[in-house]
This record gives sequence, C-alpha cells and structure tokens, in this order.
Amino acid sequence: MKIFLREIDETIIEPFFNPAIFISPIIERLIAWGDTKDLEINK
Repeated sequence: MKIFLREIDETIIEPFFNPAIFISPIIERLIAWGDTKDLEINK
C-alpha cells in the first residue's frame, strides 16, 4: 500500500460530475498509519 501511495503523482481527484476532491490529507494519514499488517483490529 505504501509503495502504491508513493507512486501516486496526482493528489486531486476530479470526477466529471462533482468538484475536485483534495486527497492529500487522506494519503498522508494512511502513510502515517504504516503498513496494514501493523494495524490493530478492534472488535
């Protein structure tokens, strides 16, 4: 997942039906969380 996120050059998604969505904060949060294998699962 980290490698995929590093390879993303565009941080704005521009759908044809809505205004642009700024996704940099989401990507930064996912990177801060680290690898999914290190995340805890809450039940």
